[in-house]
Amino acid sequence: EPQIFMVSARQALRAKLAAPAGAAVEPVVWSASQFEPLERFIRDTLDETERLRLKLLNPLGVAAKLRDQYAQVTQARLEILADDFATIDAVEADLTAFEEDMRRDVQFHLSQVDNTLYQMGDRGYLFIDEWLRINRLLDLMNSAKVREGFEHEVVADTPAQIERQVGDMIDWMVEREYKQWQAVMDYLNRRADLHKDRVIGEIGGSFELNRREFLEAVRRATTRAVGGFDQKAEAAKLAESVQTALTQTALVEVGAIGLGAVLVAAVHTLVLDLTGLLFAGTMAALGLYVLPNRRRKAREELRANVADLQERLHSALSMQFEKELTRSIQEIREAVEPYTRFIRNEREKLTAISQDLTSIEQETRTLQARIAALQSD
Repeated sequence: EPQIFMVSARQALRAKLAAPAGAAVEPVVWSASQFEPLERFIRDTLDETERLRLKLLNPLGVAAKLRDQYAQVTQARLEILADDFATIDAVEADLTAFEEDMRRDVQFHLSQVDNTLYQMGDRGYLFIDEWLRINRLLDLMNSAKVREGFEHEVVADTPAQIERQVGDMIDWMVEREYKQWQAVMDYLNRRADLHKDRVIGEIGGSFELNRREFLEAVRRATTRAVGGFDQKAEAAKLAESVQTALTQTALVEVGAIGLGAVLVAAVHTLVLDLTGLLFAGTMAALGLYVLPNRRRKAREELRANVADLQERLHSALSMQFEKELTRSIQEIREAVEPYTRFIRNEREKLTAISQDLTSIEQETRTLQARIAALQSD
């Protein structure tokens, strides 16, 4: 059964440091430390090699204990950072899915606009077939009547339909952006609630404090974004951007006020082009042999004009959608970036510390093995 010595190393050290001149120790303090029996036991029991081995192994044991403490804290912090990275990865994956879903779903809204224009084109073909007849020559000579008939029968409520569809697309996009901000905020709120009571350790400074400060800063940014998100105002800004995009693509001349006015002006340009063609062709030559050729040319012209209008409108809406989508995603990434940068830097620093501690462990074990192998003389 091992012999146990109850000693005070602190008092023993104090006794030796406070020893009067000519004495090895201060006797009162030395006696209180109860260190004398331990020293006597070591001298009587252990040979010189064993005493040397014990003396050398003692600081290595202290070093090993400190290394284990640092390693435990470092590993705990790395585990938390791993969870933080999982959160960032989840946010990034959600943003990627959001981007893919938005690009896919916007095609539905664009196809509605396309269908409205195609339906107007179909009505235009019927109008041409109905009006370009020999019994409508007198009507065709009245350009105002042709234009009025075309606007009533072909154009009808096309601008209003397209304006409504574009408005629906804008509202859909703004709502999706708002929900995406909410999703990011929910991710961060759940992350902040984890490990809040977990002791990370005090070794090496204010890791948890800094981490929480960055996390809270991102949470505040997302909370402000969600709380201050005025869907009506955002929709109005986006509608204005779409209107600007339409004018910049030469769909209409600058000056139309409001998205609806832009669309009306665009379709009205098509009306003038086509009715001008019908009237000019009819006045140039009246006759049965001219009408079939004029009808064919009018249909081709209508098809080309509708296709051009569809392409310009589609291009303007797609361009503005991409700009808005890119801006929205970039704002979210910029809000999260300080948190991402912090955990990335911390992981690099802690990984380096972990590697150093592993090296220290290996060196300590090597020294312990060499000391244990010392032979008695």
